[in-house]
Amino acid sequence: MSANELGRTISGLIDAGFRDEAITRSTIDRSRIDVLLSTDPTPPIYGFTTLLGHLDAVPATVNDQQRLLQAHLVGPTHAFPHSWGRLLLATKLSQLAHGQSGLHPDTHRALIGAAQTAAQGGQQWIGNWTASYSSGDVVSGAWFVEALCTRYSVRLAHRGDLIALISGSFVSTAAALIVVDCFDRLSKRALALIRATTAMIPIPTGVQLPVTLRDLNPVTNFVDVALCGALRGLRDRLSRASGNPLFFANDGEFAARSQSSFLDFTLTGALTEAIQAIGALAAYVRAAIRYATANDADSPDARVQPAKIAQALVRDIGLTALPTEFALTESEGVEDVGDLSLATARQLATSLSRFERLLDLAEHASPAALGEGNIDSPVLSDIAHLTDSKNLLPYLRQ
Repeated sequence: MSANELGRTISGLIDAGFRDEAITRSTIDRSRIDVLLSTDPTPPIYGFTTLLGHLDAVPATVNDQQRLLQAHLVGPTHAFPHSWGRLLLATKLSQLAHGQSGLHPDTHRALIGAAQTAAQGGQQWIGNWTASYSSGDVVSGAWFVEALCTRYSVRLAHRGDLIALISGSFVSTAAALIVVDCFDRLSKRALALIRATTAMIPIPTGVQLPVTLRDLNPVTNFVDVALCGALRGLRDRLSRASGNPLFFANDGEFAARSQSSFLDFTLTGALTEAIQAIGALAAYVRAAIRYATANDADSPDARVQPAKIAQALVRDIGLTALPTEFALTESEGVEDVGDLSLATARQLATSLSRFERLLDLAEHASPAALGEGNIDSPVLSDIAHLTDSKNLLPYLRQ
């Protein structure tokens, strides 16, 4: 599947979260769950009849959900633009559309209503959106639910509403959508400039060009592979339910299962590859800057400094760390591994911010090449109103 096809698939999966079929699925699931909850004795169901984390043996009632929510509202908090909340609602609804979460259909309808209201604009979203231990972003999820309750009158009126809303991979998926869109836009912009620069180079006579200016296939292939990998990761995230617990039918019985659908190393790996692709692409942009300024006349106007600043920016890009510490010891050992997807998305955001400064320098140094560039449309252009990547990227960077 090509990058453009993956982009259209992702757009379709986002749209599916707003359709009536999603409510139909949750209604069917919940009717079977309510049978479970009405049995005597009621089986323990994580977050539906119990507290959370290592307190999962402690019984809980529906009225405990508000207290549980407050206990998860941990800082530090930051104010993000309103578009961040719209994107969180879209990714959450996309995953809920696959059912299995147990969310009550009344609450599901309220969530869709909140998304429709949020589409009209609103205030900043305040919460802890970036500090995650990455084994289910439940703290960020709790701030999401707090905004729903205070801003859109969503009520935690049914067993399991809280756990169904705060658990899952929707926060890191939203962050990944932003950075992948930026990666696509900036890499296209860079490749257009590099191609135009190399087209201006005269054929050498007996002396080889620098490797970066001979053949763009190696870096173009790297960028394409990284982009398609990230898009496949996003498609897969939005193609399945994510949360804990999830409900499964087995031999005619419907039961809750504790599992790790909120954990996803694949997207983390794809975002890591994108960080490396930006590092490689930066080397080619730096070469274009050097070429564009190398033949300046020996005069006070000679542009000596752009290539030096480019080197400094390339060095900064190269300093971007790749998160690798997946082992955890949280909730008395219950949560012992994280996928680092939110942290990796933030590292990519940092790398992209530095790379954009390098691109700005290159376009200033080689305006003729910029005029020749042919930039393809972004693959996620259909959901650009949700990703709002240009405005949201600065809020994600480290």
